[in-house]
Amino acid sequence: MASSQLPFRDNPNGSVAVHDDAADTGSADNENHHAESLNSNVAAHVHAAGDASSDDKHEPTEEAKYSNPVNGHFPPQPSLGPPFDLMEEQRGKIRWAPGYDAVPDPIMVENIDVAAIKNVVAAHIHLVGLDKDDFEVEYFAEGDFNILYTVRKASQPPGSGTEYIFRVSLPTYPWHKVESEIATMELVRMYTNIPVPRVYVYDSDADNPVGYEWMMMDKVKGIPFREAREAMDMEQKTKLAHTLADWMHQLSTLRFGKIGSVYRRRLKPATSKNDFKVGPIVDMAFMADWRLSYKLHRGPYTSIEQFLRAIIDVNHADVLEGRQKMRSDFCVARKELEWLTCNLDDCDKYDRKTIAEFQEQWASQPPESKQARIDQLRNKVTMYEENVPEAENTIFHGRPRYDLGDPGDELDRTRNLFQRLSTQCRALLYMVPHLCPAEILSESSTVLHHWDVSANNVLIDPASGTAVALIDWEQVQTLPYSLIHPFPSAIDDRYDMTVPPNPPATDADEHFHYTYKVNLAYYENSLLRKAFRQRLEELQSPHLEAFEEREPDLKDLLALARYADQICMKNRIKELVEKLEEEIGRGF
Repeated sequence: MASSQLPFRDNPNGSVAVHDDAADTGSADNENHHAESLNSNVAAHVHAAGDASSDDKHEPTEEAKYSNPVNGHFPPQPSLGPPFDLMEEQRGKIRWAPGYDAVPDPIMVENIDVAAIKNVVAAHIHLVGLDKDDFEVEYFAEGDFNILYTVRKASQPPGSGTEYIFRVSLPTYPWHKVESEIATMELVRMYTNIPVPRVYVYDSDADNPVGYEWMMMDKVKGIPFREAREAMDMEQKTKLAHTLADWMHQLSTLRFGKIGSVYRRRLKPATSKNDFKVGPIVDMAFMADWRLSYKLHRGPYTSIEQFLRAIIDVNHADVLEGRQKMRSDFCVARKELEWLTCNLDDCDKYDRKTIAEFQEQWASQPPESKQARIDQLRNKVTMYEENVPEAENTIFHGRPRYDLGDPGDELDRTRNLFQRLSTQCRALLYMVPHLCPAEILSESSTVLHHWDVSANNVLIDPASGTAVALIDWEQVQTLPYSLIHPFPSAIDDRYDMTVPPNPPATDADEHFHYTYKVNLAYYENSLLRKAFRQRLEELQSPHLEAFEEREPDLKDLLALARYADQICMKNRIKELVEKLEEEIGRGF
């Protein structure tokens, strides 16, 4: 229940954190792994990047003044670090709902108590200079993993003064996600001039009045590049590309020796690079459904091979998980029951033809045969629903992660899905040692990588068109450049247009204007990528290593590992197996 206060020095990009927890960072899974697993030192290769004006933005003093006042609302107490049962922390709070992507989405299942947020904010309001009798908390926005509230002075109109964000974090990876994000933001603020929101206080223990992990930070006055782009001229966009290059360069100077996520020592304030360590990786691949309960290696990883095998292992564990197959069987049985008993007039128009054809198959059967099948399916569905443990209320059982297809599909095409997916995973596991380096990573071979420098996470001052913040530092990892895509997604796409599109006539159909707008963005992005790389070359940035072509392409192999449990990967994996067999022989 101990919150953690982050007081800051005058330097807006320097910070000293004060933590009243007693345990050091780290747990690889729901077993008891402690700080000894976090032994990857930060190798300091910090260079002045871009047009940084002073060295003190990059190299904080080794000693700094700090305070650790006793907080009456959250009394200081030793923290045991990550909870023992990670899935227990999710129960009654989120439910993993499989979508149309490979990874399920976390859905909140209870409403946040805004009154509880106000009580927590009141206890810490002095940290941001507001009066505990003159503040307001209002809903602001939400994303996949967080719900945001604006904290402002109640006596002033919204947007007229300094405002703050109280961010409630969904327990997708309890403790680890928030702790790693806080440490990452602190490290970046200490050693770069990348504009990162300042965090004043946070709590990575959900045993608090809000009932969730949370943090309070500055609210940046800016809008996403996605919204600002149309009003920006090409000069402003080119300047942004240069800024993004400066940011990537600065991140490239933060060196580590392992693959994982960044945490900080929690027994004392962070005053040097050595206070930051690489620990268990915060990655969606390890979170959804039952995945937090699997006994798997969650990092840090000492080699690329070890990391790729871990990604494949967690996908393979899901395929082998009996509860996954039971859910898939339940879903197809429930669908067949609905199709057998529904009135076609009540069916969705897109499914009506398929359902009619399915019902036609039973038209020639004796009525008692159809009724027997209905009774069988109803019993199967009821038995599953009645036997789902209460402890599994974090799992959405109405849609499968692995879809067995529609009722009536050929058995050899659907019912052996799990066997085929297991074969895919095993094929990748067999190939990894032959395709990627097994040697131990060197002391400074990985860099801090913000994988989501997107048009939503780059905030722009609409008045000047300049970048004012880079946000969303959760799931940021330390990776070698062989696994890093070189371009930030804010200026990246699949097309490389060298000729500008022709604008449509003023009175042309709206579709043509939309197509022109899209193609113009593709063309501009081509120019922005050139400007981005040119700026990196001027800086002689280590990030240029991400552009190097390798055989095999380890980024492609990582993508295959992430989707190893998806049937859509079968042809790519098969081709890779055949190619490897040609090179080194069958039975490798």
